[in-house]
Amino acid sequence: MLPQLIGNMPSIPGISMVTAQGNKAPIILVVSPEKAGKSSLGTTLFAWPDSQKQPLFLAWDKTGPDACVKLGYSPHAIKIPDLPGDRHWTKAQAALQTLEGNVLLIKQQYGSIIIDCCSTMADRLHEDARRFSKNTNPKSHFGDCLMQCKEFMNRVTDLGLPTIWLSWLREAEVEETLLPNGNKKVRIIPGGPHVIGGFRQLVGGKAHHIFVLEKQRVGFGVAGADEQGYKRVLHAAPWANIASGGRYGHLLPDECPANLGLILQAITTGKYLGT
Repeated sequence: MLPQLIGNMPSIPGISMVTAQGNKAPIILVVSPEKAGKSSLGTTLFAWPDSQKQPLFLAWDKTGPDACVKLGYSPHAIKIPDLPGDRHWTKAQAALQTLEGNVLLIKQQYGSIIIDCCSTMADRLHEDARRFSKNTNPKSHFGDCLMQCKEFMNRVTDLGLPTIWLSWLREAEVEETLLPNGNKKVRIIPGGPHVIGGFRQLVGGKAHHIFVLEKQRVGFGVAGADEQGYKRVLHAAPWANIASGGRYGHLLPDECPANLGLILQAITTGKYLGT
């Protein structure tokens, strides 16, 4: 239960009172192992937030939205690799210009934007820098990649719609250090998004909440299972030594249904999931 609000209304122009209203344009990061079904999560955003809306895919992996087609949906997508240009950054800028030049139509037709996926985006932009940069220092290629990823993320989020950034999963690692006395010091490095270079920290830091998609084997005929006997859940809190969680732990259970529509409904309205 939220505490009673304390404080007077501000009287100075330009200052507003922050209340417990929902976030209308949250940034969500979903990490999962490859082929776990993260692209298919887009099907749960059809008819959200109303029956006239659907998600828009920005597909760096142009086959990602095909996962929705197999489930009977026809998603709308900008397949960035198919756009004209000799470099992926040129293609990305064309996609951004399309979005920014049609903001009102985008908001009328789409309830959310799915970036599928930021792992592939960073890989492609880093490869561009490696191939085309005149700077022979390999470290500069990571800097070029980071600046382009940062600009892409900022311009997409500035459109004002909820954004869902999909990523491959980097598993947790165990680091052992030999101490002077001969003992070993063991440290677990939490898992997270599998993204090349500095964009891994940037997307993890900018995301308002990080979810881990788990594909559970539950058996055939079990409620919620697919035709192969798998059920998918989204972990909204740290799980299996993976750094997940964020601002909305008070709204969401630690284990959520693999339904981004329900999750975004909770976040954007500020009401607890399932009530």
